[in-house]
Amino acid sequence: MTSTTSLALPQARTRKENMRAWIAKYYFVPALVIAAVLLVVNLGLQPNFNWGQQLLIFAPFAIVAMASSFAPMVGGGGIDLSISPVMTFTSAVYVIWLAPAGVNPFIAVPLVLLAGVVVGIVNGLIVTRLRVSPIIATLCMNFIIIGVCLKVAPQAAVLTSGWTKDFARDGLFGIPAGIVLVAIPVILWAILRLIPFARTLLWVGSNDVAAFASGVNVDLVRVVTYALGGLVAGVGGIALVTLSGTVDASTASSYLVPGLVAMALGGIAVEGGRGGMAGPIFGAAIIFLLQGALTEAGFPQAWLQVVYGALLVGAIIFSKKLSITGRSAS
Repeated sequence: MTSTTSLALPQARTRKENMRAWIAKYYFVPALVIAAVLLVVNLGLQPNFNWGQQLLIFAPFAIVAMASSFAPMVGGGGIDLSISPVMTFTSAVYVIWLAPAGVNPFIAVPLVLLAGVVVGIVNGLIVTRLRVSPIIATLCMNFIIIGVCLKVAPQAAVLTSGWTKDFARDGLFGIPAGIVLVAIPVILWAILRLIPFARTLLWVGSNDVAAFASGVNVDLVRVVTYALGGLVAGVGGIALVTLSGTVDASTASSYLVPGLVAMALGGIAVEGGRGGMAGPIFGAAIIFLLQGALTEAGFPQAWLQVVYGALLVGAIIFSKKLSITGRSAS
């Protein structure tokens, strides 16, 4: 009896550990399942579901979630509260300065992305060199960027024509604009996995002491990671211009909470060491589709923030329960 019990316990423990490892590796599956259910609900509530337009509206949600995921993945208490304002700022760079000056899109787009990268680098340097808590550093940057947006675009500015209008209507080589925009950070992450910077990033997030002892420049990895978040936020700026053709400084923080909730719902480990781009996309889909379903059902818009807050708390608790030693990427 005793020997049978002693053999059963290690086997049960192994099965439990294997299950936890599988869930950690495929952390995005719960978000995928929920998003699929919500998509069916939305299709039922909206018989005339315009896929092209819906994907374009969805793109900023997905991009802000992906951009917000870089800082948590690299650990150190990382969180970037400046992503949403940076999206508005980079869209303002294009709408207020570059487009009116007639700058060629092949030059304008890299400049827009560079603006996001610069903000990310500054965030990373403040966190690593000045040893300021990421939440404090990026909250301060949030205020700074919002102030810059209000100065640059005190009133809503509108683009009446340009390549973004054509892109929104026709997409790229027949591919809808929303899919193209969301695919850019996914392709970027795939490249990072090939380098393999993504594995180093997640290693630092999982155990920065061990990474440092192995010769990894932890501070440099963190600065680059924040810069990548700014780069993807720049893509989000292009998405905002493509979607509406406007820049409005008063909406600079509108994607802040949805982005953080989507990131957490997507299974990104808030303590670092686990993540990728698949989870945030599905987390963003949950937010987007839930918002659509509640709106169609007549749910008061004022309660959406309560829903977001509850989802964020639940997602963080769930993420902590899934956390295991090691790292995994999608």
